Amino acid sequence: MNYLKLAYNIISVICIVFFIFHPKVVLGFWATSIKKVCVGIYKKIKGLIKK
Repeated sequence: MNYLKLAYNIISVICIVFFIFHPKVVLGFWATSIKKVCVGIYKKIKGLIKK
């Protein structure tokens, strides 16, 4: 359980930092694909934490 929460926190920070510091780079296709990956990982980890 602790490993899942740690992974969730690390992914959260990476995604947030990426979007804050690379707004010009993260546009169009890359923005949508990265958001989908982050959201997908969030949902998977949240589901595992709830179980």
